[in-house]
Amino acid sequence: MKFTVLFVTSAFIWFLLGSFIPYWGIMAIVFLLAIFVRTNGIVAFLATGLGVGAVWLFLPLYIWVTTDSDLPNRMGEIVGLSNSTYLLAITGMIGFLLGGFSGLTGNLLGRIFHRDTFL
Repeated sequence: MKFTVLFVTSAFIWFLLGSFIPYWGIMAIVFLLAIFVRTNGIVAFLATGLGVGAVWLFLPLYIWVTTDSDLPNRMGEIVGLSNSTYLLAITGMIGFLLGGFSGLTGNLLGRIFHRDTFL
C-alpha cells in the first residue's frame, strides 16, 4: 500500500508541478514525501524512482508522438545516438535515479528521527 502511495503521489506531483517548479524543487517535495510515508529504503527508492521515471519517460514520448516533431531525432544526432528512442530511455533512467535517490534520502532521514527504525 505504501509503495502505491509513494508511486502515485510522486508521479502526480511531478506531472502537475513539472512545468512550474525546477526539477530540484520537485525532488525536494519527493524527499519530504518519503520522510512522512514511513517504509523501508528499497520500497522508497523503487516507488519514487518509478513514479518520477515514468513521468520523465512517458510525457516526452507523448509530446513526441502527438506533435510529430523532428527534434528528438536531431537531439539524438547531436548527442551521437543512432536511434532517438535511446534518448527517451536515457531520460527515463535519469528521472528514475533522481526520484529514487531523493526518495531514499528522505526515507533515511526520516528513519533517523523516528524512534523505531526497523520499519
